[in-house]
Amino acid sequence: LGEVRDTANNLWVIADSLELGSDEEVIWIENEPHGLSLIAVAPLDIGAELNQLLYPGLRSLILVSATLTVGRSFQYIKRRLGLDWLESERIREWGALSPFDFERNCQTLAVRNLTDPGSSRYAEMIAQCIRTIARTVGRRTLVLFTAKSLLLQTASLLREEDPELAARIICQYQDGDYSTLVSKLAGRPDGILLGSETFWEGVDLPGDMLNCLVLTRLPFRPPTEPLAEAWTERLSRQGRNAFREYSLAEAVIRFRQGIGRLIRSETDS
Repeated sequence: LGEVRDTANNLWVIADSLELGSDEEVIWIENEPHGLSLIAVAPLDIGAELNQLLYPGLRSLILVSATLTVGRSFQYIKRRLGLDWLESERIREWGALSPFDFERNCQTLAVRNLTDPGSSRYAEMIAQCIRTIARTVGRRTLVLFTAKSLLLQTASLLREEDPELAARIICQYQDGDYSTLVSKLAGRPDGILLGSETFWEGVDLPGDMLNCLVLTRLPFRPPTEPLAEAWTERLSRQGRNAFREYSLAEAVIRFRQGIGRLIRSETDS
């Protein structure tokens, strides 16, 4: 009876949240195996709040990143942060070319014969590619995934079919937290770390800590992800191209963040 009462209360909370919602925010429910986890609410456009709460109190603001531009333009990030609300003469933009010699210091390869990412055999083909790379490279490798399910499925295939390769596999969600995974990679010169989410950005693996990077898929956000779905609906209502203005821009930024895990200095190769 207590469980039924708790569930009923949760449903009322959900209903009230949805009643209070607007087109300017997105509400979603996150579940865990044992039941309801939380109800989350996020504003779609934070530009208005930043212009009200943050920018007026600042004499200056400097934004620095290797991934602020899309198509050599700052327009996307300016729109997302509400900087396009400010007078144009107050904003100064500057872009610098990378000091890294990518053409000399790294080799880029694209696999052509993969099946469609939506295919049930996609994990098998990714696993086969990783086996080939593992035999050829034999050094520390980071494999980036866009979905947890594909990561775990690929890890299972690699570990089941090749005991020698299984010893080299370090898998996010199975082999420890972030720092533990990085430590395991540091302790294994031929280690292969399979990661998603946080490993696309922020992780610093300079020099011989990382010699090979594999992107299993272009990093478009899943269309069912709450924020992505809400942005798509909003831009479509406004008669704008949601794919070009949101999905593609986000994928370009994330792709560059992922690529940035490999070359970390002018001497890296």
